[in-house]
Amino acid sequence: MKPLHERPRHLGLAGERCPVCSEPIETLLNSEGRNPMRCCWRCEVERVEEETKQLEALEAFYYSQAD
Repeated sequence: MKPLHERPRHLGLAGERCPVCSEPIETLLNSEGRNPMRCCWRCEVERVEEETKQLEALEAFYYSQAD
């Protein structure tokens, strides 16, 4: 799957804004152009970054326990 910043982006309805940060709501598609996901670009990038940090922390904990 392509990184989030390389995925196709399509704006939602005119004037539709995210209730959290006021950025335009978009329909994001996966790398095959399927599975539309309606969200704010900024909030989605922040969510993915937070998930990545959590996974890295879990992996670090797991490997520290394996020793």
